[in-house]
Amino acid sequence: MSAAPPESTGPRLSDTGSLKTGDTLSGKYKVEKLLGEGGMGEVFVAEDADLGRKVALKVLRGLGATGQAAAEERLRREARTLAAIGHPNIVQIFDIGRTHHGAPFLVMELLEGETLFDRASRERQLPIKRAVEIVADVLSALQAVHAKGIVHRDMKPENVFLARDATGRETVKLLDLGIAKALVPEANAPALTETGAIVGTPYYMAPEQAMGSPDIDGRADLYAVGGILYTLLAGKTPFTASNVLALLRMIVDTDPAPVEQLRQDVPAALGEVIRRAMSRDRSERFPDAQAFLEALAPFATLIMPRQDLGRSSRTSDAAPGPAGAGFARLMYAALGLVAIALVAFFAWPRERNRPRPHRERPRVEAVSPASLRPEPVPVQPGSEAGPSRRVFLEVSVAPLGAAVTLDGVPISDGGFVVEPSERLRKLVVWAEDYVTQEREIIVQANERLQITLEAERSGSKRVTGRPRPGGKGTYRGNIGITTKSPYGRGP
Repeated sequence: MSAAPPESTGPRLSDTGSLKTGDTLSGKYKVEKLLGEGGMGEVFVAEDADLGRKVALKVLRGLGATGQAAAEERLRREARTLAAIGHPNIVQIFDIGRTHHGAPFLVMELLEGETLFDRASRERQLPIKRAVEIVADVLSALQAVHAKGIVHRDMKPENVFLARDATGRETVKLLDLGIAKALVPEANAPALTETGAIVGTPYYMAPEQAMGSPDIDGRADLYAVGGILYTLLAGKTPFTASNVLALLRMIVDTDPAPVEQLRQDVPAALGEVIRRAMSRDRSERFPDAQAFLEALAPFATLIMPRQDLGRSSRTSDAAPGPAGAGFARLMYAALGLVAIALVAFFAWPRERNRPRPHRERPRVEAVSPASLRPEPVPVQPGSEAGPSRRVFLEVSVAPLGAAVTLDGVPISDGGFVVEPSERLRKLVVWAEDYVTQEREIIVQANERLQITLEAERSGSKRVTGRPRPGGKGTYRGNIGITTKSPYGRGP
């Protein structure tokens, strides 16, 4: 009778390949609990005994000799990719190894928070500003990924994590580069995807992916990000179908319904950005993530007022302010647009008194990123306002990001166009921890208006959810305010 094999002292794998609580990998990673699982493996919470910190272990399940080899190569590729990029909006990789039974695993930073899918499922429609912030950080991460010659190929809300630190501050993290494909493969690297094979998530798949094209580049990721932004704003995916084949056919043959038709407070210009990102002809999409970021810059300072706006989105209960590089870059781009507008404004008065023939200007129906600063129409003081004439106002507010409303309708900090009128309009500027300013203004001619809010005094009573009383007064002068807000709703 043969002797029984000695009991293994290494990690114990069940029939499904799962680790057990208390197992130790590489002599220092002690498994604490199962965090999640998917088709290819499982993720565990573990403690790094050497450094005394919590980490995440991503372990592959047994997939057979052929499947295991391909899956292991994907995992190692993911490890190399993550380690090489080193971006604040991409999950960090600490180590790679094998279990006692040969299953490969990754050691990654442990993130506290929720996926973007979970957030969107709970809130349905995110505030416009927050949705743009999140997508900006995703694009910043993708820019770093694409710079390494890598296409993610499976962008979706489930692969975007909203990590929250001890202070409650959120950082966007891009997850799962496991099926990423290098545009410039490593020498002797095995092919991990076959020509004609569909790799990715159908709801956010680019048309060229849906057709099984082997020629996939970073614009496929940008298409998916456009779809993610669409979902965050509309509360639904760009396409829905009864089965996968029908869904793929819709992606290839049709365009999604304009997001601004599904949600009234979405600016038409933002809808146009999404349509470009999701163009079925990839040559018409943004050429890279940076161009997509720049197109989103005008929407970085959109603030939803805390009042009922009909079909507007609910205010997020998440901690304010992203910590990602993409949002910071987006803010710099937005400030750059403001700086350009200021230069144009100060240059314009020198030409104000030069006689020019009066030109009829068409009614401005929407503000687009390409026309954020309309050409001002010079108006002599005291001249009678014609019915189709427009005037221009440069509005600057402090602090940056303060909410601005005109007759109760949200507008953004910047330049606006309107028909002149003698009627009074109420302009309200407010921000948390600042005293609200309310001004009654008369629209007449081109002008610049600068409003600086005073900080609330310590101990003063603060009313949350609506503008608070502050400095009031009537400003009579050459003031022009837009009748069209970025949300597409006039006063």
